Amino acid sequence: MTHSNEAVTAQQAVEFLNEALLLDKEAVHTLFQYRVPCNENLANHPTIQCRQFTEQDPVIVGMLGLMNGLFGKSSDTGRGFIFATYADNGKIISFGMSKETEHADTTFDGRAEGAKTP
Repeated sequence: MTHSNEAVTAQQAVEFLNEALLLDKEAVHTLFQYRVPCNENLANHPTIQCRQFTEQDPVIVGMLGLMNGLFGKSSDTGRGFIFATYADNGKIISFGMSKETEHADTTFDGRAEGAKTP
């Protein structure tokens, strides 16, 4: 196994996700649609995107929320820079980046900006 210490940009991550989508749309779509309950520590992470629909519902997180956690979030909207585009049938057809990334540091070097490190 090889190990790389090279930084990965958000654009490279989007290109990788789109490549995976071309290889197996159903698997990638299913993986990105899956959400799991998470604890308060993860829910309060400064960049990982989690969601709670109502106070009675658990806080949940998915792959896109974790991916966005790598690259930080917009100081204006609080949202991640990577998004999924859906067809009318509800299936993911591509991944992209918000225009806000033009002014953001969207390189992952092992830590997300603002993330707490041990």
